[in-house]
Amino acid sequence: MDVKINSKNMDVGDALAGRISNELPDTVEKYFEGALEGHATLTRQNKRFTTALRAHVARGTFVESSSSAGDAHASFDGALARVAKQLRRYKRKLVSNHHHPTPAQMGLEMRDTTIEDDPDSEEAELGGGNEPITIAETTMVIPTLTVSGAVMRMDLSDRPVLFFRHAGNDRLNAINRRPDGNVGWIDPAEEN
Repeated sequence: MDVKINSKNMDVGDALAGRISNELPDTVEKYFEGALEGHATLTRQNKRFTTALRAHVARGTFVESSSSAGDAHASFDGALARVAKQLRRYKRKLVSNHHHPTPAQMGLEMRDTTIEDDPDSEEAELGGGNEPITIAETTMVIPTLTVSGAVMRMDLSDRPVLFFRHAGNDRLNAINRRPDGNVGWIDPAEEN
């Protein structure tokens, strides 16, 4: 598994970079052999370190987690432990349900864009320009899933919203994690 390491407002030392390059693939491949790639983004803000991990474990399946701590190594440990927990639960559900999606169930593609404010830009320093910059733009697959499968996939990717094609009626649906911790489900009415 190829691991890419990025940092913001800090320099990642050789010891931490080596740990990430060794431990992330070991953890992911313990549950999914042949994982495709991994990304680690380390950020320092004031005295807090945040590590965001993303692993592409199979076609259309990503695992994401993040953790913050007062030490860069501790933030990586927290994010890695969360990845391991998510993969363990996902693998257990796959094995218990014998759920192996066919290529037809993988679904449609959609564009996924990550946007973030750039506090280091010249405009931000001058007090103007509240325009966010685009950090990443990729194409993602909209899978065909049941509602419970969509909730599992949303928990695995650690995202607040997931679009999916409902396996029962083939309509585009969405689920989201509400502020109270419950899951909301949007199933649009059929057009007449």
